[in-house]
Amino acid sequence: MPDAPLLSVVVPAYNAETTIVRAVESVIAAAENAGLVEACEIVVIDDGSTDNTPTAIKRAFDASTCQLLRHPGNQNRGVSATRNLGIASSDSRYVTFLDGDDTFCSNRFDCVNSILENDPEVDAVYGDTVVVIEDESQHESWQEGQFFGVGESCRGTTLLKRLIHSKPWATSAITVRRKLFAKTGVFNEQLSVAEDCHLWMRMAAIGNVVPDGSPAPVSVYHRQADSLYRAGVENKWHYSQALRLFYRWLKQQNASPEIVETAQREIAAWLDNTLIQLRFERRTKMLLRMISSWSTAAPGLALRPRNLSHAAHAVFGR
Repeated sequence: MPDAPLLSVVVPAYNAETTIVRAVESVIAAAENAGLVEACEIVVIDDGSTDNTPTAIKRAFDASTCQLLRHPGNQNRGVSATRNLGIASSDSRYVTFLDGDDTFCSNRFDCVNSILENDPEVDAVYGDTVVVIEDESQHESWQEGQFFGVGESCRGTTLLKRLIHSKPWATSAITVRRKLFAKTGVFNEQLSVAEDCHLWMRMAAIGNVVPDGSPAPVSVYHRQADSLYRAGVENKWHYSQALRLFYRWLKQQNASPEIVETAQREIAAWLDNTLIQLRFERRTKMLLRMISSWSTAAPGLALRPRNLSHAAHAVFGR
């Protein structure tokens, strides 16, 4: 393998002994399909697993095929810190991600040769992901074969709008030029939910992020009973925190006025719609907590008369 591989695949794994081999094999198959086997490094980071995840990796792959890392003391640090360790420990022009229970499609790396290597002005390329249901209980919020992603081929302010309204690509569906991290930073380790959305919004705000232009998915999201993300009102709070941190970060950047204006307008719309939902679902405590958290970061967005009206109606039961 070259001293500086072209592409790094960062694979966080926690108690993934039954799926990690499948995940890594899908990376190898995609690299072979794109002619990038010799140019691709696979970095699996075990996040303090209590099962046989490390043993499964060592039995299936040698160190030249798949590098295995752990946190100091074999700690469980969470997915953000685990991905960040993979980013810091790898050395390549491009970085991609794959969770230990998901897989790449054979076309996953087509964008490297067709877009990134041809246009040095492109900072990142995103695609779509297809959902596979592996536990019947997951049909409540997901459908077999549905696409998970932005939903349209867009960039610039249109892309940022989609991301703010919680229409992101899957973590397994973006390929990032490494130098973009110097501008955006990496995953925020304070966030346990929507940490990926937070990074994607930063990338879209100051980077040239483009669609891969393919109608076919590039990765597979295997939905299982223990999958972390749960759709529903409970995650509104977590997403609000990610959005608030993004807004605070954006104000410190030299972003274009158009980007800043778009962010303010769409965050205000998201906040308004969310407060309406919380009001009618009688989630008064969360509604008031959300307005309070935003009143410090962005009082102009949080303390508008309409939002205060939602709070008053929620408190007095109307």
